[in-house]
Amino acid sequence: MEKTTSGDVLIFQNSRRRNSIRVVAPWMVLLLLTLSVTTAIALPFTGAKEEKEEDPLLPPKRKLTPVEQQNFAQAYQNGMAYFKQGNMDLARVCFQQCITLDPRDYLSHLRLGACYAAARQKDQAMMELFTTLRCNPDCLDARFDLGTMLLGEQKWDEAGALFLHVLQKQPDNLPARGNLAICLQQEGEVESAIAQYKYIIDKDPNNVEAHFCLAAGYESKKMFDDAASHYKKVIQLNPKHDMAFCGLGRCLVAKSDINNGVVLFKHAIDVNPKNNYAYLGIGRAYENLGQRKLAIEAYTKAVALNPKDYACQRELKRMLENAGAGRQMIAAPPQKQKNM
Repeated sequence: MEKTTSGDVLIFQNSRRRNSIRVVAPWMVLLLLTLSVTTAIALPFTGAKEEKEEDPLLPPKRKLTPVEQQNFAQAYQNGMAYFKQGNMDLARVCFQQCITLDPRDYLSHLRLGACYAAARQKDQAMMELFTTLRCNPDCLDARFDLGTMLLGEQKWDEAGALFLHVLQKQPDNLPARGNLAICLQQEGEVESAIAQYKYIIDKDPNNVEAHFCLAAGYESKKMFDDAASHYKKVIQLNPKHDMAFCGLGRCLVAKSDINNGVVLFKHAIDVNPKNNYAYLGIGRAYENLGQRKLAIEAYTKAVALNPKDYACQRELKRMLENAGAGRQMIAAPPQKQKNM
C-alpha cells in the first residue's frame, strides 16, 4: 500500500495504481452515479436471458481481423512496458493505438487515463476514466481512481460512495477501506471511521497509515491514552514520521506532561524542519509553560513556513496583541530616506 497527500489529507493509494487524478466537474459526478445503472428488459416466461439497452455514448463496436488482433496485443504489451518504466508519453501513444483498433477496450482507456493524469491533462484523464466505466461499469480500478481524485478535492460524500462500491465487491481492499474511513472521519462520523481503521489493522497489524489515522481519530475524541498508544506504534514502525511525533506531543501536552511534549515537538522539527505543525505545537507548549517569547518565535516560524495556515496566524496574532504589539502581525519596513 502506498500513500499520498493532498493538502493535509492522507490518502491510501492502491499499489497497483501509480497515478491519481484531482479534478472533477459536478456534472461528471452525476454522470458517474448513473454508470452502473443499466435498463434491463426482462423476457417473460424464459427466466434465462436479459437484454440491455445499448449505451449511446459507448464507442462503436468493431471486429478485429487476426492481423489487427496481433497489432493490438503488441501495442498493449509495449504500452504496459513503457507504463511500468514511467515513460508515459510513449505509453500514451501505444494505448491510443489500442483504442483506435478496439474503441471498447476498457483497460486501454484506463491506462490512457493514467498517462494523461501523469501529464496533468486532467480533463482528458477524466474522460478516459468515464469511458472506462461506460465500457465496463465493474472496473473497480477506475472507481478507486475517481474516489481518490474526489478525496483529494475534499468531496467526501462522492468519494465515500465510490470506495463503498469497491468494498462491496472487494471487502478486503484495504486502500479503499482506509480512504472510506477518511471520508467518514471528515464528515464527523468518527466512530465509523475508527471501526474501519481497526478492521485494517486487524488484517495488516503494521499498517502505518491506519495506526496514524486511528490515533488521530482517538485524539479528536480526546481519548489521549488510546491516541498516544497508536502514535507510538507509528513511531516504532517509522522513526522518521514527524507528524506522529507531533501527535504524540499534543497528547502529552493535553495530559499536562508539557516538558516531554516539548521534547517530542523538537524531535519532529529535527526530522522535518519545515513542519509548521511542529512549530505550532511547540508554541502552544511554550505558552503553557509561560515562556511567551519562545512561543511567539515558534508561532512566527509556523506562519513563515505556511502563511495560509489560519491556526498559526490566529495564535501569533493573539500573542502579539496580548504582548501589546497591536493588530499588525508584521511591522511595516522603515522608510528609506531620500538623498538630498
